Amino acid sequence: MPENVPWSARRELGRARVLAAARRQFSEFGYDGATIRGIAAAAGVDPALVTRYFRSKELLFQEATAIAPDEPAGGTAGEDLVESLLAQIGAKLDTEPTAGLAMLRTLMTRPGAADQVRKTIALSGKELSRSIDADDAEVRASLIGSISTGIIVGRYILHLEGLQETSTEQILELLRPCIRSLVQ
Repeated sequence: MPENVPWSARRELGRARVLAAARRQFSEFGYDGATIRGIAAAAGVDPALVTRYFRSKELLFQEATAIAPDEPAGGTAGEDLVESLLAQIGAKLDTEPTAGLAMLRTLMTRPGAADQVRKTIALSGKELSRSIDADDAEVRASLIGSISTGIIVGRYILHLEGLQETSTEQILELLRPCIRSLVQ
């Protein structure tokens, strides 16, 4: 890095590298398998710097796995909503969601991780249920969230053959009738 780069900018770049490495490590190994030393090595920094930036593995994990709820699906109940939901799923299939995967990989062994996943999915579900015109809108929204999460787990954690080899477009085409039936 050039010496004329301000210290604060160098610090932020270093911190961002550590955070990106932590997301990859937590995504691949879960909380228990990832180590400060491994994260530091992946980021190309000294382990002391990781601790300096984030104070502890737990705080680093919290920041690395913070996942925002999905953006509210566009449109109201109908084809616009179906296509918006499919686009959200497609984006997760096309770009490996490392923060979400880290959280999903860890949720079975850390109660706090399960709570964080549940809250994130619940927020998205509440928002989505407002666009579904049915008495059981919250159930329908929860099913859509579960389907989306299951597809991501199947492709990126379980490496299910059918999901690994199939194009995003084909997966979305197969899902379209299911999502349509849940939102209409």
